[in-house]
Amino acid sequence: MQRADIFQETAGRSNRRLTIHIFGVVSCVLIISLLATTPANARQTDKGLSQLFDLLSEENIPPGQSVLRIERKIWRLWTDSGRGDVDSLMRKGIRALGQRDYDRALTFFNQVISLDPEFSEGWNKRATVRFLRGEFKESLEDIEATLILEPRHFGALEGRGMIYENLGESRNALEAYERVRLIHPHMRGLKEKIQMLRRKTGQRAT
Repeated sequence: MQRADIFQETAGRSNRRLTIHIFGVVSCVLIISLLATTPANARQTDKGLSQLFDLLSEENIPPGQSVLRIERKIWRLWTDSGRGDVDSLMRKGIRALGQRDYDRALTFFNQVISLDPEFSEGWNKRATVRFLRGEFKESLEDIEATLILEPRHFGALEGRGMIYENLGESRNALEAYERVRLIHPHMRGLKEKIQMLRRKTGQRAT
């Protein structure tokens, strides 16, 4: 889950406040601009992603690079389907998401998935909407679909961890975050989350 726009929402009868990290880039405007400049046929199958993930997993990020820069490059590739019709719907859905019009956003992302079910980011974006609507079970299903298509999707894995945290399933949340760590060890706040959940589940903090 990309941690750029953060909303405080309430979900379910318990009315608990949820810290929501939107699965996107820095803002809706930036996401749209990235879509406009990404090479066609990028998506999750782009060969350049392997090199970016290699960089992201290094203990010391090479000079001239940064975690944020690498992340943005990955999201650029993930967010572009290579199809004009699908990308147009993605932009509309992201805009609706930014406006908190979740019903409208859901409609657009449903259409994205219908047109291009092999596009992982369509599933990930719908998982975001469902999470924001408090539909955790459905969001988890969309996260699973995202990960089948793109197992390296650290945003989807982080989203899974957040859902399990909100459901009080600390062991499942820890497992999700540990998987994130293998892919994106530099993710902000990840180490602290893992340490907290390790203590909570009676495991040794590292």
